[in-house]
Amino acid sequence: MDLFHSGHDGDVEQRARVHIAYPASRPRPLAISPWLAMALLQKSIRRADPLNALSAASTLLDLAPERLWRRIVAIGYEDIGHADLDTIAEIARCMGTRERWRSFGDDWTAAAAFVIALCSSPKDRSSDDLLIATSYHPALDAVRSQIRAEPVERLLDRLASPDAILGKAIAATRLAGSTRWPGERELNRPPQQAIWDALRRSGCDPQTLDTCAAGYRKTREVLPVLVAVLGSCAHLCGHQVYAGADVSDDDDVDRGERQSGIPLYALDMFSREGKLALSAFLRSRCETTRWLYDQVSPARRTSVLGGLLFRVESGLVRRRKGTMIGEKLRHLADTGFHGLHLDDPQMPLRLLRRDLPALDDIRRRTVTVVPRERG
Repeated sequence: MDLFHSGHDGDVEQRARVHIAYPASRPRPLAISPWLAMALLQKSIRRADPLNALSAASTLLDLAPERLWRRIVAIGYEDIGHADLDTIAEIARCMGTRERWRSFGDDWTAAAAFVIALCSSPKDRSSDDLLIATSYHPALDAVRSQIRAEPVERLLDRLASPDAILGKAIAATRLAGSTRWPGERELNRPPQQAIWDALRRSGCDPQTLDTCAAGYRKTREVLPVLVAVLGSCAHLCGHQVYAGADVSDDDDVDRGERQSGIPLYALDMFSREGKLALSAFLRSRCETTRWLYDQVSPARRTSVLGGLLFRVESGLVRRRKGTMIGEKLRHLADTGFHGLHLDDPQMPLRLLRRDLPALDDIRRRTVTVVPRERG
């Protein structure tokens, strides 16, 4: 289904459908940083909240339009994935030139159409959960060390194999040049086409490969490659039954304190405002901070707290399309994002859920948002 336009007379009809469903006027940009606006955009899309998402998009269109376009594409591969490949393929295609954006009438109408489509789509965060699990889970320490030492030819062989999804994901992350491992030795990376050829040999269908290759060209992030890895393991992942999979909202997705017009869940570790709030929370006296001081070195406390907040709140979505592999990857990410060997890996999640009201009090004092006049 073409959600956007055909490049011909159908464009006017498509724009009309968007304007009937949602207000045609552009929201007034907010006086917040582009990093907070990007966080608000992505969290609002995850929670199927078009009003907040459109407000964030309007802000980014003023402050940093290139960040807006790139972030829209990246969100498709991080949060939508195999749940709605047609939508992210259309977004990647339409994003190519300003002439295509203007086929909607102007940049704002294009941005609004993309954001509304992402909000409306079912969600699949398997690619990001796969990246987090394979980057940090302590049970994979030995596998990571082994694969990090392998030559390009062996890494490509792993991609071409029909199974072993965790090893394939580690190899793909290494080959795509977007690792999270300190001290990574330089790799003489192969041409991009070699990666896609290997995934094709492993069973990934051509349409999925084309969609993922387009996303990688535009973002240079590893998540489009991991979407293709999941596609190459369809016989393991159950992607062939997506049409009949359950769609449900995550627990606590309705929770959302607000301050000055924006939800507090937008303040996470990826913005200056969010980092200030997390630093202040670390100085408070609660069960979560006591656990962090007991279990985590001083240099890692802020990053582990940020990852913990992501697992508890920032990664929540509406309309999550459930699959067996998706639930397994989510569990691996929940229990291994910190890289620690714990007797009870779920304990920090339980602690922060109880302490979220205390964090919200701090976040409420951290951010002040006022409307920004458009020039």
